[in-house]
Amino acid sequence: MSNLFLVSYGVLWLLVVSLFLLMFLVFRQFGLVYLKTAAGVSRSGVDLGTTIPDLEVKSVTGDNLKLSDYSGQPLLIVFTSPHCAPCRNLVSHLDDFIDKYPGISTLVFSIDGSEEETRSMFPRPRYSIIPLPDREIFKTVFEGEVTPFAFVIDDKRKVVAKGLVNSLRDLEHVVASSGKSSSFIQITSTAVES
Repeated sequence: MSNLFLVSYGVLWLLVVSLFLLMFLVFRQFGLVYLKTAAGVSRSGVDLGTTIPDLEVKSVTGDNLKLSDYSGQPLLIVFTSPHCAPCRNLVSHLDDFIDKYPGISTLVFSIDGSEEETRSMFPRPRYSIIPLPDREIFKTVFEGEVTPFAFVIDDKRKVVAKGLVNSLRDLEHVVASSGKSSSFIQITSTAVES
């Protein structure tokens, strides 16, 4: 009788461990599916409060730029790619954003493309455009995954907001969520809701 009890007890524990493993795999799969949604992607990137190093880059016009050149003011940084359809659509929204909020400081990093592809994507830029041949800075410094993605950094180069940006409304939402909108730009609640 005691042997039967020990065998059934062992089988029961094996069943419990198997169920925990199955639950882990199911929850992991749900997590992976969630991370591929817009809400999940918007959570990617460096954590809020992370200080971005003082990058030194060259713009498409040949100017050497450093993030410290923008010290004392918040900065909107947008990552795009010439090979990304939503990124190409975002160009007109960036122009609308600059028209609506002309005092904004904006840097656009164009990744995964040549300088010629970047120039053709932004034919009349009204903000600084930084062509990058690969995703190295995007992945290592900003821990980004997909484009178009935006970060708002404050005057001390700390990330205060981030998110996926596909439209003017998304750009306004990221800036409004930074908590810096009073010192950055004034966005009314109707602008964010439209």
